[in-house]
Amino acid sequence: MIELENNDYPDIGTFYEANKVNSDEEYLNILRAGITCPRVFLKREPSEKWHNAFNPVLFSLLQSNTDIHFITEEYSCAAYVVEYVNKANRVISNLQRQIIKIMDEHSKFDIVEITRKMSIDMLNTEEMTSQEAE
Repeated sequence: MIELENNDYPDIGTFYEANKVNSDEEYLNILRAGITCPRVFLKREPSEKWHNAFNPVLFSLLQSNTDIHFITEEYSCAAYVVEYVNKANRVISNLQRQIIKIMDEHSKFDIVEITRKMSIDMLNTEEMTSQEAE
């Protein structure tokens, strides 16, 4: 069983040896298993497994972190947009749970105290883009 997530390998040869992969062709077949739509795989070393797709030109222009996603078909684009838009909804749902929890734990709080505590918690956990943070 291949354990790339749990182990670090200095190079592809060490990875092949540790996981009993005999050839590049076998490795490609492993990658293809379970993939049902077109997908882009960037060539990189096993030690770079946690790196986002990176473009030095974009980095120099934007001067910020980028996470490049290659869109190979319409469904992937729609799924990415829905996931991005719903990220804010997860924060709101968590906020609603937090409000209920605060009200249950501190039944003697008045609305001003609850709002103050909630605002502090929200500022500490809000997901935002780097542009919003500036």
